[in-house]
Amino acid sequence: MTKKQIRNKINSGDIKRVLGEILIQEIDRAIPLKRSRVMKEQWQKRRTGWIKTLNDNLQQQVGTYRNRYYAYKAIKREQMFPLQHAMLEQHRQNYEQSMQIKKDLMDRAKAGEKIEVDVQIVMYFKKGGA
Repeated sequence: MTKKQIRNKINSGDIKRVLGEILIQEIDRAIPLKRSRVMKEQWQKRRTGWIKTLNDNLQQQVGTYRNRYYAYKAIKREQMFPLQHAMLEQHRQNYEQSMQIKKDLMDRAKAGEKIEVDVQIVMYFKKGGA
């Protein structure tokens, strides 16, 4: 109940005055605590919002490599050409490397290092990748 509702119930006799005053004091004590908590949460979201955007971007890129790998993996081995065998291995390596790069970049971002949110995983591939 709001303070106004409690006062109306006190005036109408639905709640005893002592109980009503205690409820109003409890509301008065809780208001600043709630405001403080809400503001802390808001600032936390602002400080870490770019990390979520970075994570979404990296996850989308890892998903691309994952999809390529599983698309090649779905082809039966007997039906594969020799080049497709090589591409399957290459896509597996790219997928694993992209997952590791994402993990490393997210760890660095969470540690406080500023990383561009539109970073491309392919820029971090070791020689022979992608």
